[in-house]
Amino acid sequence: MTSSVDFLIGRNVRRLRVERGLTCAALAGLLCISESSLRAYESGDTRVPSELFYQLAVTMDVSVSAFFESHDAHGADPPARPAARLH
Repeated sequence: MTSSVDFLIGRNVRRLRVERGLTCAALAGLLCISESSLRAYESGDTRVPSELFYQLAVTMDVSVSAFFESHDAHGADPPARPAARLH
C-alpha cells in the first residue's frame, strides 16, 4: 500500500520530468523501465524503489531531496493523496 509520501514523490517526479521537457516514454527509456511503471510511480500508485531514486536524480540533475519537496505553483503544500476508491 502506498502513502501520501508516495503521492508527493510521484507528483515531483512528474513535475521535474515536465519541467525538463521529457515525455513519459523518454524518461522511462533513459531509466530502462517501462512507461507503465513510470506512470504508476508518478501517480503514487506504486512506491518508487530506493535504487531508482538515484537514477532519477542523476537523470534529471537534481538532488534526491527534490522528490520530497512540498510545493505547487503558488508555493502552498500540495493536497493530500486522494482517498482510495471503494469497490
